[in-house]
Amino acid sequence: MGLAACRPDASLDAAATTSTDDSGDTSPLTDGSTSTGEDPPPAELCDDTCTPLLLPTWEYVGPSGSLAVLELLLDADGSLLLGLQRTDGELALLRLSATGDLLWAVAPSLPCAPCELEDLALHPSGDIIISATSPQQLDASTGSIEPSEAILARFDVASDQLAWAQRSPLRVGPEAQPRAGEVAVLDEDRIIHAILDGNSNGESLALRDFEADGTLRDSEVVLAQPGTGEGWSPLLTTSPTGELLLAHEFWDPGEELFTGSSWRLAPPSYEIISGVGFPVPLDELAVDAAGRRVELSHSRASQSVTLLLTNRRSSDPERWSASLPIVSTSEARPSLALGPDGDIYVAARATPRVDPSDPYVVMLEVARWSSQGRLRWHAQRSLDMMATADPVELLVDADEGLVVGTVVLGRLHVVRYEQTCACD
Repeated sequence: MGLAACRPDASLDAAATTSTDDSGDTSPLTDGSTSTGEDPPPAELCDDTCTPLLLPTWEYVGPSGSLAVLELLLDADGSLLLGLQRTDGELALLRLSATGDLLWAVAPSLPCAPCELEDLALHPSGDIIISATSPQQLDASTGSIEPSEAILARFDVASDQLAWAQRSPLRVGPEAQPRAGEVAVLDEDRIIHAILDGNSNGESLALRDFEADGTLRDSEVVLAQPGTGEGWSPLLTTSPTGELLLAHEFWDPGEELFTGSSWRLAPPSYEIISGVGFPVPLDELAVDAAGRRVELSHSRASQSVTLLLTNRRSSDPERWSASLPIVSTSEARPSLALGPDGDIYVAARATPRVDPSDPYVVMLEVARWSSQGRLRWHAQRSLDMMATADPVELLVDADEGLVVGTVVLGRLHVVRYEQTCACD
């Protein structure tokens, strides 16, 4: 079943599938596993008689008072950078070594309290670019409502302090909850910040172009749409060709449901080159080494969630879509990561239970697809992750180790797993 055929009320009883689909693309489509000139698709990691396993190799347990790991990045030296949301509304940045040792931890002291972390990105200098939202709140001293603000900041790693922080007031709109989105670093002197702002008819999606020193170079409204309420923040990433890829939720008043859209834009004017619609909002957006978009979403039924994965590029006839149902009552956001060999990984929080009267068990589910869309490995492990909207972050290191960041019983947990098989 291709992505275009999937709706929130679709049956999820089928096994994992992979197919080609021509919706949203202009070129003829073929199955990537049979494309001319390509090597045969990689085999599954485990034989049919074996059980895939997640084997822990190290674990870091951090401070209490943690709410969610909202970003997990792999630096060029192999160290890990984490963005942590705390229960008191503060943010924390942590760096771990490749073996899980804490190198440093700091509160970046953004000009907001509380702050909602949206995204982190690495600048070529090694500094950290932070996107956050200061939510609308009541000023107790004046009784007035302080508007929401989008925060973009640069954290200087060498001096251990903020180099600069820019605050952008956000307007209200009908059914709109304005907020900052993800951030993309195009080069040393061009930092792009996605913002969802309110307007008189709903909301506007804008891109703000900053220089390396925090000076606002330009601001462009990409599109306007009806308000989406408390939806996901806009997704933003770059491609090897220098294009920007942007994804966001869309409220379809005719169908009365949330859908998704993904766009390709050309800097510096940020004109829309092409766009693709989705029956459900996207959870994650990435670009592989070949420049193809990798898009992750999920649909929900009463006792299961289906992970939906697509791979496309408008100038390339290859495209595939895949789905993987998992038994779960959770509707939490899954996490997407790309491996060093081009394989695609997804991690999700699952809460399976045999009977509705039974207590659920919290599981970590991880699946791996080849770059041609073949499911190569799928394992699960008990991990009592907190029930937040965005409960897990995943990255794949140079040795194909799976690093998972999450919060267990209010404490930060970062675990590295090996992909293994248990055979009779």
